[in-house]
Amino acid sequence: MDRNGRKRRVTIGAAALLATLIPVAAYAQDNACTTYNEAPQLAAKVAAGDLPPVAERLPEHPVVLTPAEQIGTYGGIMNSLYDGGRVADFRMYGYEGLVRWSPDGNEVVPNIAESWEVNEDGTRYTFHLRKGMKWSDGQPFTADDILFWWDRVENNPDIVPTPYSIYLVKGEAAKVEKIDDYTVAFSWSNPNGLFLLNLAAAYGTRIGQFAKHYLEQFDNKANPEGVAKMMAEAGQTTYGTWWISRVGTYGQPAEYNDPKRPLLQAWIPTEPYIGAERFTFVRNPYYFKVDTACNQLPYIDGRTFTLATDPQLRVLKTVSGEDFLSRDDVSQPVNRSVFFDNQQAAISTSSTCRAATSTPCCCISSSTILTSRRERSSTTRTSASACRWRWIARPSSTRYSFRRESPGSRHRAPIRRSTTSNSPSSTPTTTRLPPMSIWTRSCRRRTPTASACARMVSGSSST
Repeated sequence: MDRNGRKRRVTIGAAALLATLIPVAAYAQDNACTTYNEAPQLAAKVAAGDLPPVAERLPEHPVVLTPAEQIGTYGGIMNSLYDGGRVADFRMYGYEGLVRWSPDGNEVVPNIAESWEVNEDGTRYTFHLRKGMKWSDGQPFTADDILFWWDRVENNPDIVPTPYSIYLVKGEAAKVEKIDDYTVAFSWSNPNGLFLLNLAAAYGTRIGQFAKHYLEQFDNKANPEGVAKMMAEAGQTTYGTWWISRVGTYGQPAEYNDPKRPLLQAWIPTEPYIGAERFTFVRNPYYFKVDTACNQLPYIDGRTFTLATDPQLRVLKTVSGEDFLSRDDVSQPVNRSVFFDNQQAAISTSSTCRAATSTPCCCISSSTILTSRRERSSTTRTSASACRWRWIARPSSTRYSFRRESPGSRHRAPIRRSTTSNSPSSTPTTTRLPPMSIWTRSCRRRTPTASACARMVSGSSST
């Protein structure tokens, strides 16, 4: 789609065929929202005069994300493990480039860039940024920030010996030009047919990591005297070494260690984290994405990271619920028995649910479903040998959900036992921390009845 809303399709050389089959028109569309919703914490800050209204914090055309199943609710903390290295694991945090892969991985779609054009021979890519998009401190994100990254970081031999390979064609570095405040172009003498695909990968996120208005103070060209003083205070004599430790480049710890540094990510630090055993990133009030109901994202209030440098400790912390998405070094066949043993322990616990109480409860084990409200009919104890549902009480939420492992899944999610303010007071609950292959069905803000549980097993209505 061009900037006037007309559909278009770019055609370049055969070597770049894969990169050209991108239906940009399906994504670079006007946002239909006229008003927006926001998290309660941010609404309170707006009311107090500490933040601008949400419509002023978003770009003219925010990224509109379609939820996988249903509109979410605000609240909660996501737990993750941190091995003492970098926080930026682009499968779970930090993945904000000009473009990105679609959720199904089939195509490259707009992200920071609202749209783009590619010339016929694939030697020039022109990206149109989102007008009104802002850094986490409220300052505009413009082409000047991209030029600063290219001239003073990526193409600066004092910091990076040579630009990363995706910005090189036959040894020639890209020419990066500012067309206007919201348009930037990359060009080469020879075609770079895979440039969009490479930009959508992890290393493409570097383009949106360097806010010029803040990071110029650490640039020895823009602020030579100030940099010399800071280096002396740090006991550093080499500019590149000092920059890496103070500002950081791709995936390095310093990237997210400065709570004053403006970022584009959904969650941002509030204090230095290097050396901390536990730290939390909070919601970015200027995050540039909304859902289809015009709710500013993210839904989750924050991300809590717990330090775990020992591999076995990471396994134990995953089992205990301190990592909601287990790391690749944890999800290994060698740990399968650990997860299986904890799964069995959790099943035993959930099976002790007392159906005689009047407290709403739906506990599902591998063999039984038990419900309360004294619904002692034949449906209250249902064989569930093939049941893939688990009841989950979400902390600080009125929603209850069932989660189902995908049929044929070979992965078992870690289990933790928990009691929350929303869970039945006399009933132990079992929270299954799901792998990626899990769907959620809402119980529509009420605890499921016995018949509802029975229907869950048969795979029918979720109410």
